[in-house]
Amino acid sequence: MINPVDNSHLSQLIAQFLDRAGKDPYLGTSHIAVYIVILTSWITQGTATPLNAYNRQIMKSAKIASSSTYTKLIKDLCDGGYLRFVPSFYSSLPSQVFVLLDADTCYNANRLLD
Repeated sequence: MINPVDNSHLSQLIAQFLDRAGKDPYLGTSHIAVYIVILTSWITQGTATPLNAYNRQIMKSAKIASSSTYTKLIKDLCDGGYLRFVPSFYSSLPSQVFVLLDADTCYNANRLLD
């Protein structure tokens, strides 16, 4: 469960993302769903960088059925500077996801406390 302090930060991060995504002609509703799932998972898991997540869990929460669609969405989010994604090629190991503030800066958990 997300605590109240994290809720305010989560709301701020979602608002910033939605503002930026709204201006990005390459992003659609599925991209937004995947990003929001990743962001909420990251906050829920204590903002540890990177977020260790299994692709199937993200896909299920974002209502994405196809692995190829998921791969395209993640690639688009990475190309747009929203995420950095390090895939795991082993089903027993999670992929690593870094939430980015912009194309050059990895979102540092310490900034959340500023």
